[in-house]
Amino acid sequence: MAAHTLKALPLALLVALLSSSASAQTLGVGDEPADITPRIWLHPPVFESFSELAGDVVVIKSWGKDSVPSIREMAAVNKLHETPGVHVVSLYDQVHELKEISTLISEHKITYPIAFDSFREAGYVTNSLPHVWIVGTEGKIIFSGGTGYDELLAKEIAKVKYPGLGRHSFHKSLEPAAKAYAAGKYADAYKLAEAVYDETSDEEVEHDADYIMKHIDNRLSTLVVRAETAEILKDFKLAKECWRAMAKHYTGMDDASDAQKRLDALDMRREVQIEITARNELLRLILSLDVDFQTVDDNDPAAVLAYRRKCLAAFQKFAKDNENTAAADIAEDLVKTISAFIPEE
Repeated sequence: MAAHTLKALPLALLVALLSSSASAQTLGVGDEPADITPRIWLHPPVFESFSELAGDVVVIKSWGKDSVPSIREMAAVNKLHETPGVHVVSLYDQVHELKEISTLISEHKITYPIAFDSFREAGYVTNSLPHVWIVGTEGKIIFSGGTGYDELLAKEIAKVKYPGLGRHSFHKSLEPAAKAYAAGKYADAYKLAEAVYDETSDEEVEHDADYIMKHIDNRLSTLVVRAETAEILKDFKLAKECWRAMAKHYTGMDDASDAQKRLDALDMRREVQIEITARNELLRLILSLDVDFQTVDDNDPAAVLAYRRKCLAAFQKFAKDNENTAAADIAEDLVKTISAFIPEE
């Protein structure tokens, strides 16, 4: 296994370097998974909290370009990502230029979410790569380690009878609806559950039918709000992912009736591409600054101060060059953070 350098952490470096707050407790077996809030995702997920994935299996994996086992396992992780009832979240835990990371992503056709910061502060800490945390169907971490989890993972995945539905058993009259949901046909699932609900007088059956309908309604309304909020915040990658999910799975439901039109409209807006490009450029800049920090003697106060000033100047320039974008707002936040730790001349 390649050496895992902890001198600097991608994107989180600025926070770790400038903040004196203690990090969260390291997460392990039996713990609930802590949510992460990266400044910029690659392939942003449509969920905000792991609690939204209750009943499914979540595989959270730290990896890096210089970790040979991480590279070897990419095909297997891609396969996991395509498995119904499994959600993969990737934590990039080494220091490289964005171009190098993007090349790997392209070569290995990675489409699952990739975070570059906020995960160590949340407790996802390891001294070797790759490292996997597996969240079981009960919502607790059932494995934390590098290897030896294949059998455990397979058994846990086998428990997921109806992916995404949050439950694994329903009254037999609701099984067609549950199976339709598991197949990604949410509008069909709703209609099937509604038909059973209207025809039965059995409270147990009513409860199961109501659960399926409410689950679909709640997920759809959450996606709508998330997509519209993302548009307001100019997080257009996330907005597009949300509209795309609605167009794919909720066609036929009123709240999703214009999902494809909203997605097409975003593709046509010049502002959208400008914002996406700016966010990618900001991520490139931050990772490049992290790489630069590898040559800084962090025991030398003068060297660290010079590095902070370099970061400050870089983000100030970025904010100016990308004025009126949300990416510039993120850069301005970094400027404020760094400025607080640079003494006045």
